Amino acid sequence: MIIFVGFLVSLSLPVAAQMESPLTNFGLYGGNIYFANANGDGTARWAEARVLFGRGNDYRLLSFGAFVNYNEVGSKFNDFNYFDKEWAGGLAMNFGSQYWLTNYELWGWLNVGLKKTADHGAIDKYESRQNDQLFYTFGGIMFKNALNRGPFFIEKFMFTYQQPLKSDRQAYWEAKPTSDSAVNKGFFKLVAENTFCSLPITRSESLRFEPKLIGSATYQFLDQRMVYSLGVGITFARQYSQEIMTIDANIKFDQKAPGNIYSVGVLVNFVELGKAVFNK
Repeated sequence: MIIFVGFLVSLSLPVAAQMESPLTNFGLYGGNIYFANANGDGTARWAEARVLFGRGNDYRLLSFGAFVNYNEVGSKFNDFNYFDKEWAGGLAMNFGSQYWLTNYELWGWLNVGLKKTADHGAIDKYESRQNDQLFYTFGGIMFKNALNRGPFFIEKFMFTYQQPLKSDRQAYWEAKPTSDSAVNKGFFKLVAENTFCSLPITRSESLRFEPKLIGSATYQFLDQRMVYSLGVGITFARQYSQEIMTIDANIKFDQKAPGNIYSVGVLVNFVELGKAVFNK
């Protein structure tokens, strides 16, 4: 049972990995994923706010501030109902420059903080609840071709790492307490994303279409194994590749229960969406 729950915990991980904008000191993001296979389905939702202060313009950027995010996942696989809520907050940083590399702009971001989670699982006569406090960090770098050329127009390399600091688990069989070990929710995740090109879809070229390929590898501390995913995405962006919305489809490969997972997700950068709507 613990191995199965541990796999479900990782289902929501791709949500936060593709929408951070290192080119702005204020960000407000949200997203939703639907995932499924022959054994069941579920949804994951995510929202994040980042506020930073510091020196920044189109040429150089170094800013510091704070972030807070919320993530939840609910699913039912093989009659196992699972729901998890997560809050994280801490320090944030943006950095980068148009001049550090000859043919590429380089921009990056980093979140470092603490996360609190609370989950609930139930199947037949079994029920469990677990609360965790974890160290959490998420960051990445983005290389943008200064000449706006493909097929390697934008490349992103991102990582997520979390490690439990304190865990408390209660389990019940027929409503009576039973012994059960805490699920280790620690993991290390790498994501690589390549945007092939940026094509204008309006006469003013202020709105652009950007197809991309996405791959990830996650090492789960619970059972010391790797889980891989591969997907494609479409991003609608403003000039200078400020992402407005990304729609992607992924498959997570796994030979253990509940098996390979297929997902479709939508991520929105609400600040850039507002600018696009009001032509700012």
